[in-house]
Amino acid sequence: MSFDWKSLVGSVAPTLATALGGPLAGMAVKAIGDAVGVSNPTTDTVSVALANATPDQLAAIKKADQDFARQMKELDIKLDELETQDRASARSMNIQTKARTPAILSYFIVITISILYGYLVMSDYDKLNVSDLVLGRILGTLDTAFAVVLAYWLGAAHREPYPQKESK
Repeated sequence: MSFDWKSLVGSVAPTLATALGGPLAGMAVKAIGDAVGVSNPTTDTVSVALANATPDQLAAIKKADQDFARQMKELDIKLDELETQDRASARSMNIQTKARTPAILSYFIVITISILYGYLVMSDYDKLNVSDLVLGRILGTLDTAFAVVLAYWLGAAHREPYPQKESK
């Protein structure tokens, strides 16, 4: 199983993690790579570097996140709006072209993940072997794809909590 470096970045540097999922991914990878001392940073070299990140490197990533957020504010770039525009663009294209591909992919992902989770629920966990562990890796990827499908068809779930009612 490979190291999930994006989860680490998400816990230390939320602004950079958000940028990793959009059109500014290259800038985010460069900022993270520069923070941990990777020359010519790519997703692969950053992943390797973060697998053994020291506390000092994590602090440098946190500082890079703050610098990146400041730079985005100075450039008047709102990362959450870029994500929203990206989804709106995909939906608009689907309406205009009447493409079937998003629906077909969505059905495939939902059916596949349902079958695989059904298999796991019905299986005897004590008898799972290495090939079944590969299934876990596939499920992780499908979980992400499933979340994207739900966001595409039902809208995105934002991290902000529901507004609380004021008590009298």
